[in-house]
Amino acid sequence: MKKPFVIALFILSYVGVLGQTVSLRQVFRDYIVTENLDTISALRKPPIYWYGALAGVNYNLDFGELKLPRKPYRPPSETNPLITYRPESGAGYFFGAAGEWTPDSARWGVSASLFWDRWVSAAYSDPFGDTLRTRYESENAFNYLTISIGGKYQFWKPGLFAFADFEASLALGDDVTLRRIYKNIADLNQDEVYENLYNVKTRFGGRIGVGYDMVILSAENIARVKMTPFAALEAGSSVIDEGNYSWNAVKAQIGVSFKIGYDRIKYDTIKYVPEEKRLPKLVAFLSRKPRFKFPELSLETVSVSGELASAEKSIAEEEFLLEPVINES
Repeated sequence: MKKPFVIALFILSYVGVLGQTVSLRQVFRDYIVTENLDTISALRKPPIYWYGALAGVNYNLDFGELKLPRKPYRPPSETNPLITYRPESGAGYFFGAAGEWTPDSARWGVSASLFWDRWVSAAYSDPFGDTLRTRYESENAFNYLTISIGGKYQFWKPGLFAFADFEASLALGDDVTLRRIYKNIADLNQDEVYENLYNVKTRFGGRIGVGYDMVILSAENIARVKMTPFAALEAGSSVIDEGNYSWNAVKAQIGVSFKIGYDRIKYDTIKYVPEEKRLPKLVAFLSRKPRFKFPELSLETVSVSGELASAEKSIAEEEFLLEPVINES
């Protein structure tokens, strides 16, 4: 019964070592350029609501005792003696749906889950004083539908938190295997299977534990997926209470949940404004330049830039160059 518990502990420890923690409160800004060159700015704030599933295993220590006739559906007699069973330990599993609400910039949050919880516990009798060293074993499978509501508190390390839940469990019945064991003849076992043998009660209890949130995926820039390994201790009211005997269990749980939360996105559009096209300004100026002569040039229509080399020379004899100038200002 302990094997699933040990395997789950190893797997979650391995995942915890490899996992990379990202702050769940991190804000992202994405930019998208459209076909018409507009820019869309998307401010992604972290989710407040998370939805998903959880699963895990439990290992339980059992307390109390059972007193059953060797043939449970017959009254006790000399041929049907009352046998006392002492519970020891057991293991099981659980799975279901989970949700969470975590407000902005807050260390506190609220969580809820609905899951099917099943575990198997064993109880043994003392050996009888016969020559076969007969011993009896009761293997009890309990089934509950459990709703859990509680709060979580974020520690100083990102992702690490503690939680405390109140649980109410609806009994779905039990399966019991009564096994007669003969030790002196090669451990021969004789099984008898019963259903709903006990008056299994609706159970109320609670649990406390720690968990570690890890963001493992950002989906299409609109949502985040987080994985949360957790460990808890759970206790509650008696599983069986028949007046002359009772049975209770304290469970150690190891599990993992996967939840998705949709980012709260605020969009802002930055319109594309094309650069103004300015016409170049042409400025004409004259300068002396050899090899080019403009005999028809008149000072009345064109302003001369520069100095004339000699006042005695005539305009007709001056050499000028007409150049356009582009002014970018």
